[in-house]
Amino acid sequence: MNETNVHVVLDPIDAVVEEGIRLKSGESISIDVLICATGFDLSWKPRFPILGRNGTNLQDQFKVRPVGYLGISAPNMPNYFVYFGPNSPLAHGSALPAFEHITTYMIRMIHKAQTQGYHSFEPSKQPISHFVKHADAFFPRTVWSTKRRSWFKGGKEQGPVYALHPGSRVHWVHMMNELRYEDYNWKTVNSNKFAYLGNGFSLREVENKDVTWYLDEPEAGYRSVIY
Repeated sequence: MNETNVHVVLDPIDAVVEEGIRLKSGESISIDVLICATGFDLSWKPRFPILGRNGTNLQDQFKVRPVGYLGISAPNMPNYFVYFGPNSPLAHGSALPAFEHITTYMIRMIHKAQTQGYHSFEPSKQPISHFVKHADAFFPRTVWSTKRRSWFKGGKEQGPVYALHPGSRVHWVHMMNELRYEDYNWKTVNSNKFAYLGNGFSLREVENKDVTWYLDEPEAGYRSVIY
């Protein structure tokens, strides 16, 4: 940035002309190559129809403002997960650790559904509304809300910041580690929620495995016995 052949221009481009670019201020800059790197679409509208509860199309839901739950799920979309949806840690360092945390979250949700007799789950509308309100109250005191057109705000100069997580990277990790199952609507396969308990025996017992393994591990102390 400090090299003599580098110039930072903050004025927006008004037009691309024959010799280069013309700025809003009227100044023209001659260039040899113009590289456009701001054309990515962060509207979160799917490129193809995604139909959820009662035929709801996610494309229509996200038309005005994309709203979701913790950046991974959306209202009216049962059994639906996405990586880096609205209000995700998109400006919080490397994406790879975030992918890992999101994947772990998904696996834990799927494990609960498969082992406890649920055929579908989707985020409730109230938790989504509260999460969005929290984010909208958080961002005005940050640089992300500066009056300048940016992808954080869907290409607008002013408006809500719906691209980023309302907090730090560590803050987001802690949030994702604590699953709030109560924020979801769960639909059971059976009319009795406890039907998944089955015949009252553990697979470890049925398969004749050691059910007192902890007796040989005195150092285990009082930790939970997980089979």
